Amino acid sequence: MFIKVEMDYFKGSNLKGANEILTYSLLCDRMKASKNNKDFFDKKFGDSYIIFKREELAEYLDVTVKTVTKILKSLVKKGYLIVKHQFNAASKLFLPKFENEKSTSMPVKEEITSSFGKNLPSNKSTLTDKYITDNTRDTCSEINSLNLHFKCNTN
Repeated sequence: MFIKVEMDYFKGSNLKGANEILTYSLLCDRMKASKNNKDFFDKKFGDSYIIFKREELAEYLDVTVKTVTKILKSLVKKGYLIVKHQFNAASKLFLPKFENEKSTSMPVKEEITSSFGKNLPSNKSTLTDKYITDNTRDTCSEINSLNLHFKCNTN
């Protein structure tokens, strides 16, 4: 099995050292599977998550669990990881900077919030609104038939 390690992690990011780079690569690899599995989508948070126990990460990296904890805290501080602790269960790990190569995944939070309501009319008025009027006589629709349209405009 191979794990993809992006070259950008070495020079184009603020990830420091092999442990941070490899840990983030392992998390991204697991996230690829989670994005295609609806059981790993958190509706409340609006994004996919992974479960990766610290002991398991320590085995992969051949370091102590204490070292893994330090690495994860660093990833959280740098914005690569969000940890949501659960009562009597493993923590959910969210990767806000994760970009999937394929778009066959569940919608992520950013996509939901950026497209939600984009084409819906707003009930808020702004100074640039041209069609605001206090005159209720000018409420006829242009779609009305000619007779009705004629009646509205003959006031």
